[in-house]
Amino acid sequence: MSNLNPSIDTFKNYNIYRKELQEEEPYTKGIPYIFITTPRLNLSNDNINSNSFLIYLNTYEKDLLSSLTLYNGGNNLTSSSPFIKILTERFLNKSGKSVSSRTIDVGEDVYGYKQTLPISMIDSIIGDTLTIEYREIKNLSITKLHKVWIEYTENIRRGFYGVNKEALDQNYLDYVSSLYYFILDMDGETILYYEKFTGLVPISNPYDALVMNELNDRAVTNLSIEYVYSYMENMNPEILIDFNKVATLDPKGLPYTTKAPEKGFIPYVSNDLLPYDYVDDYDSAPKVLVVKSQNYQKDSLHPLATFKLKFYK
Repeated sequence: MSNLNPSIDTFKNYNIYRKELQEEEPYTKGIPYIFITTPRLNLSNDNINSNSFLIYLNTYEKDLLSSLTLYNGGNNLTSSSPFIKILTERFLNKSGKSVSSRTIDVGEDVYGYKQTLPISMIDSIIGDTLTIEYREIKNLSITKLHKVWIEYTENIRRGFYGVNKEALDQNYLDYVSSLYYFILDMDGETILYYEKFTGLVPISNPYDALVMNELNDRAVTNLSIEYVYSYMENMNPEILIDFNKVATLDPKGLPYTTKAPEKGFIPYVSNDLLPYDYVDDYDSAPKVLVVKSQNYQKDSLHPLATFKLKFYK
């Protein structure tokens, strides 16, 4: 027999003896996931042939190179995935700063009494840096990928690479991405927390982490890579809608329907999410979507669950 208190609505009533409640499962740190959108680097034949490292990758590791562009710059080198999958796979953890408000002291009198008030939290959400840690593999795929990405930003700014004509016409930066960060419950799908970082681009590549500290040091190598971003937001359901638009390569958002959609698109409501039981019978490509379970579904583990991250294979 359970020693937990019966149901108490703690928004309306006091739990006098502060005992564990059946419906209030303590929060434990969940499973982190990141999804970094594929940038649109202009990896045209001219740009590739101007750099010997790009020539090597284009010859022997084309999949790695193509994972950095959704832009077909006059060749067949382009990714079919909206996210850089290897970064999701090798991700370990993320560190950044907490959100806090800047304060100001007002009304100080001659004795020094004053009132401190918050005036802005903009410093916590506008451009800053964050660090992402990855588990490197023997082929050094994470190191190579970031070498291409970081050096591209240098070469495009200096005029050594030809520009992306589409980026010029549509007025966007072809080397920036967005980062979606999720914390999932232990069922591997229920979303507990989520963030989005817009305007993300790497600025460091820790080559020194590849070197042994001691001759017999055989420890597995983790890489901590620093990024800059322009804007951070969290816990806004519009982030989930945006994630699905990116995940389906659909900038408009098609109305949800049970009929077969246009080839290459997944139907979902533009101001809502797919139902949890949605089955994709139209596109066999692996993908990930945010879906919605029934509000307040009577599930023994997650009675209030709403959003879930679902992988389709």
